[in-house]
Amino acid sequence: MKVFITGASGFTGREIARELGRGGHETISLCRTEESARSAFPGSKILIGNPTVPGEWTKTLASCDGCVNLAGEPLNEKWTREKKRLLRESRIEATRNVVAAIPEGKDFVLFSASAVGAYGDGGENLLTENSPYGDNFLAKLTREWEEAALAAEKKGARVIIGRFGLVLGKEGGALPPLVTEAKKARKIPEGSGKQWMSWIHVEDLARAVRSLLENPEARGIFNLVSPHPARQKEITSAIEEMLGPPARLRPPSFAARLVVGEMADLVLLSHKASAEKLEATGFSFDHTGLRETLVKILA
Repeated sequence: MKVFITGASGFTGREIARELGRGGHETISLCRTEESARSAFPGSKILIGNPTVPGEWTKTLASCDGCVNLAGEPLNEKWTREKKRLLRESRIEATRNVVAAIPEGKDFVLFSASAVGAYGDGGENLLTENSPYGDNFLAKLTREWEEAALAAEKKGARVIIGRFGLVLGKEGGALPPLVTEAKKARKIPEGSGKQWMSWIHVEDLARAVRSLLENPEARGIFNLVSPHPARQKEITSAIEEMLGPPARLRPPSFAARLVVGEMADLVLLSHKASAEKLEATGFSFDHTGLRETLVKILA
């Protein structure tokens, strides 16, 4: 299979391209600049282009058998009005351009990234792919992002939406910022610490994407999360214990919101997402225990 990848220079994009290469698939990585291209997986063919702007890259995508759509402005900055515009444009406009490039009636598979943030604050509820959307900014953004991708079904494409949990790995994702805070002896924001965090090792995430692409029966929305979610305090305590004496005091939720505003939703809202639908396809995880996973990453 020849697979086109947007957002290919990012942490998950590199790992997914690497995993697809292991499976014998040809990958084409779309990168915005020559500089960002240096971060892409070296075994992938590199193409320079901006997914938010239609261009020559759309012809290359049309010649492929599938696309992994990961394009999106990073979430880890304060969500000002301008930042929100960029978050939306980089996801929704890019996805619309990807869908527009897919030839009508072609045997084509689109995997489009999303997030468990779609559920808003799930509290203690186990969140399945049929759970309702939330009503905060991230949930509304994610819903529109998913709807843009699902429009490809009207062209006859098989569409898979992957709702990512907290992605853990050595080279990027959610873990390095938390480790940096702990090493500086700062307190990792956790609010009450009781909220659920759905996480996944980047290697399992990449394997799941490949598995879903290769499975002709796989379509629709899938939670890409470990089958064992953890409380926020379990994650932060485990990190701090491995790096040194754990911090005793925690900034309350209101303090975190004063500092970073709505972006605090990334760590303060509860997401206890189910992996059952993914496992029902026959997929098995290599990394299921949180502490064991963190030990391997931080070793």
